[in-house]
Amino acid sequence: MFSDEIHTEEQINNLKRHEYTRTGRTLVEPFMEPYWWWPVADLVPRTINANVISVFGVILNIISTVVLMYYAPTATEEAPRWAYALAGVNIFLFQTCDSVDGRQCLRHKTKLNWHLQLAELFDHACDSITKVCVTIEFGICMKIGGRPDLFVPFMLTAMFMFFTAHWQTYISGLVRFTTFDVLEAQQALCFGYLATAVMGPHIWAKKAFALEWRELIIIATAMSSILKFFNQAAFVWGRGHRVTIAGTSLFGPSLHIATAFLLTIVTKVMTNLYERQPCVFLIIFGLIEAKMSNQFMTAYMYKSKVKLLDSTLLGPLILCVNHLLNEPIQGYALLWIVMVLLNSNKQVGSKNVWKWRRERCSLGEQTLWHS
Repeated sequence: MFSDEIHTEEQINNLKRHEYTRTGRTLVEPFMEPYWWWPVADLVPRTINANVISVFGVILNIISTVVLMYYAPTATEEAPRWAYALAGVNIFLFQTCDSVDGRQCLRHKTKLNWHLQLAELFDHACDSITKVCVTIEFGICMKIGGRPDLFVPFMLTAMFMFFTAHWQTYISGLVRFTTFDVLEAQQALCFGYLATAVMGPHIWAKKAFALEWRELIIIATAMSSILKFFNQAAFVWGRGHRVTIAGTSLFGPSLHIATAFLLTIVTKVMTNLYERQPCVFLIIFGLIEAKMSNQFMTAYMYKSKVKLLDSTLLGPLILCVNHLLNEPIQGYALLWIVMVLLNSNKQVGSKNVWKWRRERCSLGEQTLWHS
C-alpha cells in the first residue's frame, strides 16, 4: 500500500514539514457538514483513533461487495434486492466515516503531527480500496459482466479518475476538490444502488436515446473523467507548475497509468480469465492502480520519486505465463490467489511504514489503532 523505501534524512525532514493542504469545495459539503457529518463526529468518543473509523468505513464497503459477488459472481446474475440496498447504505456510511475521521484526527493533533501524516496516508489507502469495491458493485447492479465492452472500460475509467487526482496532487502539492467530485460520485452511486434495490437491475438495460441506460452511464462516466483530467491539467499548468513536487517530469506518471491499462488489456486479450470470473479479474487490476496511486500520495508527502516497477506487476505476468503454459495451475484458482497476494502486498507495505515510523520517530508504544 505504501512505499517502504524511506531511508534518507531529506525524506524524513520533508515528512516532518508536511502538512495536509486542500483547496476547493464540493457541491454537497455545505449541506452535509453542518447537518450530518459534524453532528455525527460530535458523537464519536475522543478515545477512538481516526484510523479505526477509516477502516470501519472501508470494511462496510468490502462486506457489501462480498455479498453482491456471492450472489452474482460473474455480474450477470440477479442478487437479492436487499443486497443492492445494503450497498447503498454502506457507501453512505463509508462517506460519513471518511468525513468524520478527519475531524477525529484533528482532535488528537500534536506538535509533531505524526499521527496526522499517517492518517492522511491511511485515509487515501481506504479510498483506493473503496474505489475498486464500488466500481465492482455498480457493475453487478447493471449486470454488465457479460459485456466486457462495458465492464472493462468502466473499471479503467474509475482507475483513470482516481489516478489523475493523485497525479495532480503529486504535481501541485494540493489535495484539490471541484464542484462535482468524489463525494457527489459516491452519492450518485448510492442512488443507483437504491434504485436497483427498488426497481431491479433490469432497469439499466432499458433503452433511452437508442442506447441502454448502462451504456449511457459508462459513456457519461468516461467523458466526465476526460473533462476532469483537462480541468486538473489546466489547474496545475495555470499555477505555473512545470515539474512535480519532487522535481521530476510532469509526464512521468503517465507511464504508471499506461502500464496499468496495458496490463489489463493484454491479460484480457491473452487469457479467458475475464470470462470465467470478471469481478475478480477487474479487482486485481483495480488493486494494482490503487497501489500506484498510494505510492504517489506517499511520494507527495516525502517529496520523493516514484519507481515504475513494483511487485504488484508480477500478478498479471503470472496470469499470462500460466495461460501460455496451458494452465498448470487452474486459472480460476490462480485469479483468487493473485488477488489475495495483492492484498497481502498492500498490508505488508502499510506495516513497514508504521514500523519505520516508530523506530525513527520515537513513538514508543503508540500503535496504528490507538491514540
